[in-house]
Amino acid sequence: MCAGLLQARYTVTLLLVAGTPWNDLSALLREHGDLARVIEAGIDEPEPKRAAHLAYLAMRDLRFDCAFLADSEPSGFYALCAKRAGLGFVRAPFVQVARTSAEWLRARGLATYRTADDLDRAYMTRRSLELADEVIVAGPAHERARRDAGVALRAVRHAAR
Repeated sequence: MCAGLLQARYTVTLLLVAGTPWNDLSALLREHGDLARVIEAGIDEPEPKRAAHLAYLAMRDLRFDCAFLADSEPSGFYALCAKRAGLGFVRAPFVQVARTSAEWLRARGLATYRTADDLDRAYMTRRSLELADEVIVAGPAHERARRDAGVALRAVRHAAR
């Protein structure tokens, strides 16, 4: 999505939300760094619903062409809900970078829920993956874990090596 705009030589503002791994974007930035403007919206809040609300408030006031979200925290959850409800971010694609989703680990029996925050985070992470316009998965193991967890995605792309 954003890569297509950059390849067509458009200047694109990329928003990285709360811990999006730079290495997943390094190939894109290396090739089109002269056209990509990067904004970071770091959210330092351990409680998932509060973090997602703070991220939504920050994103609402920023101008960006594409948002990149990390699956390690569901910070983009409320913004994705607003987008799907037609309340904002209508033209900006949201790309979820899927690397270490605790929900995927739980689906494979490799992690457990310990607190109510864990349950909130699990639901918000899973729903964020489903609502994202595109999901970048790290590789075959992540793809299998996603399928095992029953997470339906709109569009999947594998990370550049």
